[in-house]
Amino acid sequence: MRTQFTKAADFLKRLADFGVREYSFEGMRYFEVMNATMVDFSGGRNIIPDRFVVNVNYRFAPGKSIEQAKRDVLDIVNGEAEVEFTDLCPSGDVCLYNPVLSEFIDRFNLPVEAKQAWTDVARLSLHGIRCC
Repeated sequence: MRTQFTKAADFLKRLADFGVREYSFEGMRYFEVMNATMVDFSGGRNIIPDRFVVNVNYRFAPGKSIEQAKRDVLDIVNGEAEVEFTDLCPSGDVCLYNPVLSEFIDRFNLPVEAKQAWTDVARLSLHGIRCC
């Protein structure tokens, strides 16, 4: 008989198999990652847990909507658990064409690369504050 805990093992395997996924957006390379960042369970040290809760952090690429990101998570869960989405934030704006930034890049001959996990920019984007 499978318990919630053993179902979690299948989920954790699928989560690990997600790996690092590369995406191109506006000519830049971005990398998506989905990781378990916290777990909680009920029961004692000598009891198989009847409840196993996993917090998943999904850093998704620019251009992907929150709804698309939620579907990605639901695909990994595969209908085997209850899902509660909290602390949702869109991907941040990509600001390649900001005139001040462009002048700075040109003046100092700087390389332009994508940034992984730009939480502050995404939070500002969530509230309609553009960084471009």
